[in-house]
Amino acid sequence: MRRKLTILLGALLVTGAVNAYAAAPSSAAQLLWHCGPSIGEKTGYKDSRCREGGPPFNYKWFRYNENAGSVIVSAGATFALKLTVGIIPVTVTCTSQSAKGTMENPTGGGSAILNAGASMTLSGCTTNQKECVVKNVGGTAGTIKTASLKGLAGESGSPAVVGLRFEPSTGEVFVEIELSACSTTGLNGKYQITGSAFGVANNTSSSLEFTATSSSLKLGGGGVTLVGTTVEESEAGEALKIE
Repeated sequence: MRRKLTILLGALLVTGAVNAYAAAPSSAAQLLWHCGPSIGEKTGYKDSRCREGGPPFNYKWFRYNENAGSVIVSAGATFALKLTVGIIPVTVTCTSQSAKGTMENPTGGGSAILNAGASMTLSGCTTNQKECVVKNVGGTAGTIKTASLKGLAGESGSPAVVGLRFEPSTGEVFVEIELSACSTTGLNGKYQITGSAFGVANNTSSSLEFTATSSSLKLGGGGVTLVGTTVEESEAGEALKIE
């Protein structure tokens, strides 16, 4: 049984509350930076994560050149996806998260972009419903992989916060999951979750934080929340920030 979802970008209703992170115009371009070694600088950081100020000033933040794409990888621990099927609340809890994609600062200005073709995988996933198995449609039990995603750095909410918004590369579906073997048989079926997810940038820890109100995901007429924190790095292991 397939529930077709509708997309509502920029707004998420959670128990009747308007999404605090609805899309807001950005006053300035938000660009991608990486922490790297520096020589002869009078300011900067002691450590390779650009967290502890010097002296010595061995590292500093470098802005990526325009159109110079960098492969970005991320990893996180517990992530949770909360949705309501009919009147039944379902929480999917996953023990790990990983993602990979290519980001760049576009030629001619504008905020950093995540190129189409990125994806996020959640592993070790279980539900709060008795005997329910969760997976992608036709996939491996306990593993959920999103559709192909793209993204744009920017500001969102009031007061504005900086982050990265993920949305489907094409179409509306963010992720499709299947519930099976549930004791409550009415839960068994295929579910398309549509919309976008906004990760709030924490530049101190080089992470993106998905909160209960930061995304615009939908299942039918109800909101879906994605909660978790993932650390972002270049493929070379460099710390990153969006600023």
